[in-house]
Amino acid sequence: MKKRNQITQAAVLAVATMTSVGAMAEIASVTASVTVDNSIDFTSAGTLNFGTLRAVADNSANNCAYVTLSAGPAAPAIAATGGAATTGFCTGAGNAAVQSIGGTLERPTFTIAGVAAFTTLDVTLPTTVELTAPLAPGAASFFMRDFTAWKTSGTPGAVTTTIQVDGTGGAVFQLGATLHTDDSFAGQNYENNIAYTGNIDVEVAYQ
Repeated sequence: MKKRNQITQAAVLAVATMTSVGAMAEIASVTASVTVDNSIDFTSAGTLNFGTLRAVADNSANNCAYVTLSAGPAAPAIAATGGAATTGFCTGAGNAAVQSIGGTLERPTFTIAGVAAFTTLDVTLPTTVELTAPLAPGAASFFMRDFTAWKTSGTPGAVTTTIQVDGTGGAVFQLGATLHTDDSFAGQNYENNIAYTGNIDVEVAYQ
């Protein structure tokens, strides 16, 4: 009887030992991290250059003449028009006149990079940009309106309010606009052989 108890005690001890060994555990830790980058690599190159124009402004309200430099491959790239009665910013030409007589036409390019593949971004073009020269107050200015954009990378086409990048996260587009004479000025008319300039701000943003 005593021998049987010894065997039973040994069995219980063996089970307890195995249970103790089976309950042992170790923990290993790693670090989780994420980096946020909401920026867009957006750069520009070149200028929006309408070349050399013959221009006369009419000092009556809402009278002007205009030329349009297309953003896309339209031909001709720039067309002179002697009146603007059909536009939203002029009701007639009056004495205004504008004609393209040469010079270098140029469209600026805008490059998007560094975003997720096939992302769609919002594109915001300016509404009105004034071009001025270092002249006395009240001198005639030019105004740019009706900005347009044309995608030149991937599948070319007009850009309205959005643009989709390609599989590498990039896209390229160029800009065009309508330039019209001052519709109401109080001083001197346009000066010869002087540059009229203004800054154009284009924005791209995540939706």
